[in-house]
Amino acid sequence: MLKFNKTLAFAVLMAATTATHAEFMGLEIGIAGWRASPSGWVEDEKRGNVGRADFDRDLHLDRETTGFAWLRLVHPVPLLPNLKLNYTPLKFDGSGQSSFTFRGESFNGEVAGKADFDQLDVILFYNVLDNVVSLDLGLNVKVLDGSVKATDRTLGRSEEVDFTAPIPMLYGNLGFNIPTTNLNFGLEGSAIGYSGHRLTDLKAGIRYTFAGVLGLEAGYRALKVKIDDLKDVSADFKAKGPYLGVTARF
Repeated sequence: MLKFNKTLAFAVLMAATTATHAEFMGLEIGIAGWRASPSGWVEDEKRGNVGRADFDRDLHLDRETTGFAWLRLVHPVPLLPNLKLNYTPLKFDGSGQSSFTFRGESFNGEVAGKADFDQLDVILFYNVLDNVVSLDLGLNVKVLDGSVKATDRTLGRSEEVDFTAPIPMLYGNLGFNIPTTNLNFGLEGSAIGYSGHRLTDLKAGIRYTFAGVLGLEAGYRALKVKIDDLKDVSADFKAKGPYLGVTARF
C-alpha cells in the first residue's frame, strides 16, 4: 500500500507554502463521518480473467462507518489557483460462506474479505462566483490506492490484488446561500472517463454555519470507480451513503 502519510505531508506543505506567499484570505477545515455501503467486483487481468470476486456475494463486505477530511485554501492572487485537499480512507471487511474463483484459485467454505480504497484528492480550482450563488471549477488529481483480499479460512490460503494510480479528474463545486439565513446547499463532485475507466465522486449536502465560523453539515456521498485493466486489475466499485460533518473557517 502507498504511504499516504508522506503524500499527505507533502500536500499540506505545498498548501502552507502557497498560503504563505499568497497571504491567503480564507481557510476551511472539515471532518465528516460517512456511513458507506460497498458493492461491486474485482478481477485480476494478469491471471487471464480467471474468476472475479463479488464484494457482496463472495467477500461479504459490510457497510462501515468511515470518514473523510478536507482542507480548503482561498487567496487573492489573480491567475494563481486555489487549493483543496481531501483525504478518504475507505476500509471494508466481512466474512461468510462462499464458493467462487478468484485469481485462478477456488474458494469454497468460510471466506474472509477485505477491501481498502484510500484516496487523496489534490484539487486546484478557481472561484468563478462568490455571492448568493458560489461556483468553483478546476482540476482534481485523485491518488487512488486500492487493495482487495480474499482469505479461505477452510483451506488456509489467501489471494490479493492491489493497485495505485494518480487519476486526473474535472472538479466542480456549486453552492447556494439562502438569503437572511445561515443555511447553504452545496453540490460538489469530480468526474472523468477515458479508455474504459469511469470515475465519479459526488457529494450533496446542507450546511448551517454558526457565527460565520463553525458549521454543521449533513448530506449524501456517492463514489464510483470503474477501472479496465489498470496495472492488470479490473474493478467496478461503488460506495455510497449519508454523512455528517463539522467545519471551521478562519
